[in-house]
Amino acid sequence: MRAFFVSLVLIGLTTAIPAAHAAGPVVVIVNSANQQALTEQDIKNIYSDIVTHWKNGKRIKLYNLPAEDDARDSFSRAIFGVSTRVIMQEENNRKITNSIKNPSKTKRASLISTIVARDRNAIAYVYKDELKNDKDIRIVLELN
Repeated sequence: MRAFFVSLVLIGLTTAIPAAHAAGPVVVIVNSANQQALTEQDIKNIYSDIVTHWKNGKRIKLYNLPAEDDARDSFSRAIFGVSTRVIMQEENNRKITNSIKNPSKTKRASLISTIVARDRNAIAYVYKDELKNDKDIRIVLELN
């Protein structure tokens, strides 16, 4: 009887825990009208609040995924070499000290493609398989 109970608990736990997202690489995207070339260092500077405007003078509209999104952690580790938690602490410190120049907006992955497709000044990242409106989006960097 005890083994049966343990089996039920384990079955319940495995169905309650979401599976890891196996979506392939994370890609950094901009609107297809934005033809500015971006290196990995440029993206790091944008997400570090060092660069706040595109070369045409327009303010960059910066988008992040929610903290619990696996793609955000993959992005943070690939670009900064640290976890999302560390990056969020640094951003919060800049907010508290009122030194943040270009705060990011947090949006769900399902909205990111639509937002970037509609806004020439947006930059964001998602799993490659979550892209929509491909003709209105340009991939500037693929992270493995």
